[in-house]
Amino acid sequence: MKRMPKTLLMILSYIFSMFVMPAVAITTLVNVFQVRDKYLLMVFGNFISYLFLAICTLSIVGDDVIADFKKLPPWGKVAKGVVGGWALLFLFNIVASHLLSMLTQSNDSSQNQQAINSIMNVHPLMMAATTVLLAPLVEELIFRKTLMGSMKKLPAVLSILISSMLFGLIHVVSGGDYIFIIPYMAMGIPLGWSYYKNQNIWFPIGIHMMQNLFSTLVLLLSGLL
Repeated sequence: MKRMPKTLLMILSYIFSMFVMPAVAITTLVNVFQVRDKYLLMVFGNFISYLFLAICTLSIVGDDVIADFKKLPPWGKVAKGVVGGWALLFLFNIVASHLLSMLTQSNDSSQNQQAINSIMNVHPLMMAATTVLLAPLVEELIFRKTLMGSMKKLPAVLSILISSMLFGLIHVVSGGDYIFIIPYMAMGIPLGWSYYKNQNIWFPIGIHMMQNLFSTLVLLLSGLL
């Protein structure tokens, strides 16, 4: 399959999974399984959507993912690249948080993040599986492997910025709180740089998983205190 059809299929799969599939999953849970708990519906709707998207994306670019895995350098170098990339991402997040606080005069988080926080407190294991495993996998395949891969003729800086902007936009568009594109873009830039530098999707996947694991542990521990 050529690059452009793959890119189009990946984008359509993402749009369907993120904007249509949650409603389908929730409607099914309510009408067929008689689920009424709001948070249970949210967490299962989110999980089913990401699981469906993971199946779609792997069916489209699974061969590329396997090929990248086979091309990974020794694990010591992989660990160094992932930890170093995560440290850069963490630094970008700090800068973005300060910039956001200056612009909004508030420490509030995006509606997307607030929803994650609420669900995490009620159904931590299911939400953790979604945010730590499924979300990093599919989002890196979409925004780095597919989008950056389709922009190889552009300068690297431009392809990283475009993919990061779209990565940020997709996380805030549903809530309409567009100012929060700043921290998501700040996260996308190191992920894009890691993919460009290593030319292997497993590096940004590892960094993304590490960041989401860190955020999840912080949320879980804060809920216990």
